[in-house]
Amino acid sequence: MDQEQIQTEAAEVQETHFRRQPQQIRGQQRVAAILDAAEQLFAEIGYQATSTNAIAQRANTSIGSLYQFFPNKKAILQAVVARYHQQYRDLIQNILTDDFFFQSLSDAFDSLISALITLHASHGGIRAFLIGASASSEFATEAQQIHQELFARLDDLLAARVPQLPNAERALTLRILYTTTQTLLELSETVPSHEQSTVLSALKTMLISYLSPIFSPESI
Repeated sequence: MDQEQIQTEAAEVQETHFRRQPQQIRGQQRVAAILDAAEQLFAEIGYQATSTNAIAQRANTSIGSLYQFFPNKKAILQAVVARYHQQYRDLIQNILTDDFFFQSLSDAFDSLISALITLHASHGGIRAFLIGASASSEFATEAQQIHQELFARLDDLLAARVPQLPNAERALTLRILYTTTQTLLELSETVPSHEQSTVLSALKTMLISYLSPIFSPESI
């Protein structure tokens, strides 16, 4: 992990309730290592079975150093989730640019699907935790907010691309796109690796086939 990324991640979780904010580069590196270690363990053995001692050991730091920054395991979880959500927001900003629906649909969905796969693969443990979180939990509420931001951005982009499309029809179109993408991305994570490309190719074909008539001049 390069220094720029470490500094960025430190800024991304700055609103999390640290015991002490890392100010120096060395402290930021240590926090990044703690978060990486915690996320790995959450994915491997689950949140409940993970101890702060195990996190410190995996991060190659002392338990005292861990407690310098985080008061308890829940604070570490909050920081891991905050980092994941910020990276999701970064994806929305970087991939869903103003020209997203004006470029080739093949190129647009290549970039979006690739970014989502990378994000999901890097945070499988936290995604599993969030999916299993109760609807009333603070984490589920934050995840719902991220999805609302994603929908709002896609709604703006689709409205710009097809301004004549009625609001209700545009909303349904987005729900179909979102549900199809989420379902097949989750499927791609469960099938054998040699079948993943088949699932992702099918996803891209479905998305393009569905949107192409909507974008054609005859349909506007």
